Amino acid sequence: HDDALHCVSSVNSEPSSETNNGSQHNHASHDHEHSSGDCHENSSRSHQSHLSHEHNHSNSEAIESNEHNFESVLAKMDGKDFAHLIEDMDGYLCELAGAQIRDGLHILGKVPEGETMIDMLQALTRLSNLDIASLRGAIAALFDLDASELLENQGVRVRDVPHMLLHLADRPLVTAGDIIETIDDLVKHLLTLLQQERFEVSSIATVIGETFPQLEADAETSEITATLKFVCKSIVPNLSDTTQEITNLILALNGGFVPAGPSGSPTRGMAHLLPTGRNFYACDPQSLPSLAA
Repeated sequence: HDDALHCVSSVNSEPSSETNNGSQHNHASHDHEHSSGDCHENSSRSHQSHLSHEHNHSNSEAIESNEHNFESVLAKMDGKDFAHLIEDMDGYLCELAGAQIRDGLHILGKVPEGETMIDMLQALTRLSNLDIASLRGAIAALFDLDASELLENQGVRVRDVPHMLLHLADRPLVTAGDIIETIDDLVKHLLTLLQQERFEVSSIATVIGETFPQLEADAETSEITATLKFVCKSIVPNLSDTTQEITNLILALNGGFVPAGPSGSPTRGMAHLLPTGRNFYACDPQSLPSLAA
């Protein structure tokens, strides 16, 4: 009986031993896999870190190389070449300073007022509008200067600057960019005085006389007068009709007729496209075919 119990006990204990051994083996295998995964993940992180370090190191070397090359180029320049470089940089900075900066987005139906009106008028007269000269060009011509040439060479030093222009600027005018900046200041001064006179055509002579005290006779017969009349008679009334944007929008929503008008950018020499708020079209049948065609 004891022998039989011993045999049964031995038989029952064997599966348990195998199960334990299997469990230990599986656990060991799991530990091995987990350890292997950790090693692989750590290796991957180490590799990525190494690549990132190499990338940063390469960028640093590239920056140092560029700085070294730039310094070597400057060191090899003679006085004449360096002077040309300074002129180019000055011209580029003048272009940035004179670039048109918009005062945010247009508000539908809102008429420009105050300083915003002056800035808008200056932008609209910055270029010629069909046969109407730009104010910038007209004032430059008053001093026997070419505005286009000045704009193309803003960093170039100008000799023999007109004495009256120096007097009006009340500061040194060294480069063409300085002259353009002074002319733009005179344009703004003209428009500001004209605004104070409520853009009356009869006040143009007075405004010109206050701006150019010793050149009043020449200014009144120049293109300045014609451009200011265009501002008073056409641009300002058309800007006052900006309220039509709301009116015609409501009219269109109600199924009404919206007057047609040409499309384009008024500040690019096309102020005649005003007022806004019309049903614009791309091609004007009255201007087709063109002279070139």
